[in-house]
Amino acid sequence: MTVAAAVVLLAAVSSGVAAAGSAATARAATARVATARAATARVATARVATARAATASGHSQAGHHHLAGPGYGTVQPSHRAAHSSACYSSQLHWWICHAEQVLRKHGTPQSALSTHAAFIVVQHESGGNPHAYNGWDANAAAGTPSEGIAQVIGPTFSTYSLPGYGNIWNPVDNMIAAFRYAISRYGSMNNIPGVVAVRGGGSYIGY
Repeated sequence: MTVAAAVVLLAAVSSGVAAAGSAATARAATARVATARAATARVATARVATARAATASGHSQAGHHHLAGPGYGTVQPSHRAAHSSACYSSQLHWWICHAEQVLRKHGTPQSALSTHAAFIVVQHESGGNPHAYNGWDANAAAGTPSEGIAQVIGPTFSTYSLPGYGNIWNPVDNMIAAFRYAISRYGSMNNIPGVVAVRGGGSYIGY
């Protein structure tokens, strides 16, 4: 074999090794992405399962308080007397009114509350779904995904939840924390920018 032929052969072998290395690297990267996606899917599935179990039971894991109303058992006459007829127009309205009742009992003035404003917020945040989970926005990337019916992040829920209402997947517990946060930030539910925008014919803005 001539020197020239040997050089050509060596170059071919080196090229083959490099190509094999690149293919192996690509396969490893693909495997890592697939593993990460599978892990994320498992976490999301587990969260949804937890949410469904908590909502189906009608109890808060922290306080085990009963949720009366559509989907949560029979509404007692004493409960009916405490709420307006709007509270019975839908299951979501009932959850909102229940949260507002708890807030009033804990010192939130009626002037800071608005069933209609709360309905606008929750409808736009989750469509009224207690199992809603956002695992892809900036909050999720920071490790604090938005969760539950009012799409509250964990730290906010921990700060604004009330004793006995500590299950972020319970729709009433979730809204209690969300509404307390919104009121502390904007002064009242009616002042939430997204509510103001929708009432003025504009697009909703997250709170």
